[in-house]
Amino acid sequence: MHHDQGSLGSEAWERSVERQVQELKQMGVNAIRVTHNPASQVLIDVCNREGIMLVEEAFDCWLSGKAGNTEDYGKWFDQTIESGNQIVNGREGEKWAEFDLKAMVRRGRNNPSIIMWSLGNEIFQQLIDWNVTSQYPEVAKKLITWTGEEDATRYVTFGDNQVKSNVWADNNQVNTALVFAEAAKYGVPGGLVGFNYGSSGQISNGHSRGWLVYGSETASSVNSRGVYDRKNSNSDNGSGDRRLTSYDKSAVGWGHLASAGLWITMQQEFNAGEFVWTGFDYIGEPTPYNWQGTGANGTWPNIAKNSYFGIIDTAGIPKDSYYLYQSQWNDNENTLHVLPVWNEDEIMLDNSGKAEVVVYSDAPVVKLYLNGKEIGSATAAHTDTPTGGYQNYTSGTGCFDSSKASGHTSLYATFQVPYEAGTLEAKAFEADGVTEIKDTDGRNVAETTGEGSKLTVKADRSEITADGKDLSFVEIDVTDRDGREVNGAEPQIHVAVEGDGKLLSLDNGVQNDTTSYSEPTRKAGKGKLIAIVQSTKDAGSFTVKATSDGYTAAQTVVTTVADGSGVTGEKTVVSYEIAKNYYVKQGTKPVLPSEVKIHYSDDTSETKKVTWDAFTGEEETYSVSGTVADLNMRITVNVSAIGQTAGVLNYSAAVGKDAEVSLPAARPAGLADGTILAAEFPVKWDIPKDLTATIGTKNVKGTATVFDQNFEVTAAVRVTNGEYKDGAEALGNVPEMY
Repeated sequence: MHHDQGSLGSEAWERSVERQVQELKQMGVNAIRVTHNPASQVLIDVCNREGIMLVEEAFDCWLSGKAGNTEDYGKWFDQTIESGNQIVNGREGEKWAEFDLKAMVRRGRNNPSIIMWSLGNEIFQQLIDWNVTSQYPEVAKKLITWTGEEDATRYVTFGDNQVKSNVWADNNQVNTALVFAEAAKYGVPGGLVGFNYGSSGQISNGHSRGWLVYGSETASSVNSRGVYDRKNSNSDNGSGDRRLTSYDKSAVGWGHLASAGLWITMQQEFNAGEFVWTGFDYIGEPTPYNWQGTGANGTWPNIAKNSYFGIIDTAGIPKDSYYLYQSQWNDNENTLHVLPVWNEDEIMLDNSGKAEVVVYSDAPVVKLYLNGKEIGSATAAHTDTPTGGYQNYTSGTGCFDSSKASGHTSLYATFQVPYEAGTLEAKAFEADGVTEIKDTDGRNVAETTGEGSKLTVKADRSEITADGKDLSFVEIDVTDRDGREVNGAEPQIHVAVEGDGKLLSLDNGVQNDTTSYSEPTRKAGKGKLIAIVQSTKDAGSFTVKATSDGYTAAQTVVTTVADGSGVTGEKTVVSYEIAKNYYVKQGTKPVLPSEVKIHYSDDTSETKKVTWDAFTGEEETYSVSGTVADLNMRITVNVSAIGQTAGVLNYSAAVGKDAEVSLPAARPAGLADGTILAAEFPVKWDIPKDLTATIGTKNVKGTATVFDQNFEVTAAVRVTNGEYKDGAEALGNVPEMY
């Protein structure tokens, strides 16, 4: 998943990120790989809440930039933090790659959603300086070691698109992959080798080497939404409109169709899974109209500005392939989705007047009806695997297309239907072919519609928070006079917001619509438009009204309510101060604070009393919640009971001669079983006044207090001449593990 929020740009709006993750979760996604830089904290927080696993990624390049970009991160990767740089936690002499990687790991290591650290993506691709790759196996060892120094509990990985060509070769690419495969040697539990766009055989070869393997990038299907009058791959069929088919028939040359990517993963029990490129369309990289040179690729304004790779478009509207993935991944939904739409001028017919109809479903039996008459059926076979198995449509009746009844195209049901205006309907049945499954998700009916004549408006939520941050996503649809959505209608729609809300942007998901997102007027894209409205800090409501010449206008009202985290008059609570984690000796209960400091939206603060819920304190770890007086606000803290402490971790540092020494005020403790605690305990250091007067290694003694026990702590301070060197003057890299 790329970092941008479509029409909102790169700023991470919490509700927008939440909406994205929830849409993916509805599709059946259980893990997200970020690309190709560390995730926003907002995304991490949302994944924590939603139960979505996350692969956090550090770098897109190592020692060299890519694609001629001399200002890429490769410029800084091996550069030393310069003398006098005041960046927080930076050490003089530390490489930027180490600093940035460790900062990412330290930030993320206490987040349950993060399951792996990805240390690179396609690091051998389009390099400015290929010669540096001879160093990459050693660079990989350093990166893994640095990661383990901050978090020794998670696996590491990298995603690569070149190792796959020959996993047995003795070259820089394979030797780097070997380092990741043997990552347990460098301070982490292990490593996975990610295959970007690997074929079945290529991934299998990696497995045969004993590697843990998965699809770090798969598919790269390229599609527009709602386009059914063409079926060719990776182009607009010469129409010039830069729109690609919505059938699962279009992919880049190095990738696979959506169904083909799924099929590869399903056939391999050893394959840990796949990360599809990509969940959402994103700004930039509009392959097949991508352009790395200067100027525009095409003639303004017919310029594709965002990608076609997404399963969901930039507006957050699913493409048809969404339901293919849902049918395979989400066991909690009965998927039933039919394509194309059913207006003759919007679809492609063969020479005999037949339309290719596809049904994405997980039903054992699917039946297709045209104007109330059954015209075909498809029956699925089930294949058991250690991961639960899969089903594919291997037989059928009537106009079922048996040529698609094997391989990846059998993951959905295909029918060749003689076109006849009216109603095309798919129905789902249990294996007996009689018991209908009625609670389904997707478009199971496609009707021949009239001309567009009306607008409808519907908000994703009827009520949002009046905090100036919450967002309402309002869908505007074009319908005919009978209320049927008209896929082919793309009128200019003007959106106005009145009341306690602000229109931020409009988006239709169309790749080559270059209208400014902030304009209040935009064309519908295949009958749909999304308006994003920001709340104000005033509770009340706002009205969203959509108008278009020749169409019946529509509007909806959204209520904005005071921030539920606490309200005093017109001001709202923005934050509060309290320790989140408490540590107690086993067999004792914590003494929790009786007050909490509250900060309000008007920049004032005050102290409020807290009444804590009753708790037993018998568990090893538990949470305690309390209510803040007068605010109807709940807060929660975490408590951990600690067993016998064996000691407190020592410390090491390097300073220049005559420099001021600053030693940490607290250090982590270790238990008798070797466990290193996340908790830190206060240390009193006995620092000699002349500590840095002479060069050499000095030991500074300190005393740490852990509950009722005192422990001796030592800080090894290397006093140097003030310059970082790689020789005898350099301080050994002593980890601070906690």
